[in-house]
Amino acid sequence: RTVMLRSWIGPIVIAAAGVFGFGLASAQAATISGTYSGHVTSLDPQMAGQFAPGDPFTVDFTYITDFATDSVPANPNLGIYPEVFTSITGTIGGYNFALATGGPIDSVRVDNDSLGRDLLIFNADVAGSPVNGFVPYGLEVFLQDDTHSLFSGDALPQTFLPAALFTSGSMEFDLVGGTEDAPVFSFVRATIDIPAPAPIPPSIGLFVSSL
Repeated sequence: RTVMLRSWIGPIVIAAAGVFGFGLASAQAATISGTYSGHVTSLDPQMAGQFAPGDPFTVDFTYITDFATDSVPANPNLGIYPEVFTSITGTIGGYNFALATGGPIDSVRVDNDSLGRDLLIFNADVAGSPVNGFVPYGLEVFLQDDTHSLFSGDALPQTFLPAALFTSGSMEFDLVGGTEDAPVFSFVRATIDIPAPAPIPPSIGLFVSSL
């Protein structure tokens, strides 16, 4: 009887999942990795000597969707998913930084109804060597699609979204100095490189017209 029960209870559970709209946890699990890169456009004077306009930057990231929970479920067009990053590493010029585990600001934000734009925003606590007495504390990667056609909801992306899918993008690297009672903040800002669309050869138009 035990064998018989096992033979029919599995299909019933699977069928119920389809009828009532819930999925098995393993079906929703995914590990997403990708890279964004660009060039520094501006920096605060305190960062001079370590960084300079034109410095290349790269951010490599990995996040998991296994336990991702939207912290603003009441808004169907805005999703904020905290503590999903498992790895972030990056370089700015010759400077290296990485994810500071357990930070309070780690999150992925998905917004498909912000002034007619689609936004993908990464915020993370980061760690690295001090720069002129300032220590890193935050990273923001901001990607924007002006066509408002990239997202249809607020779900956490289940695949890497390359920069070419967006209209524009930026990166901000934040550092803090001073004292706990009188902190002084400093920033390095950069533009994410958005590849230009591949041009269509003129011969394609002639070929289509002939058809």
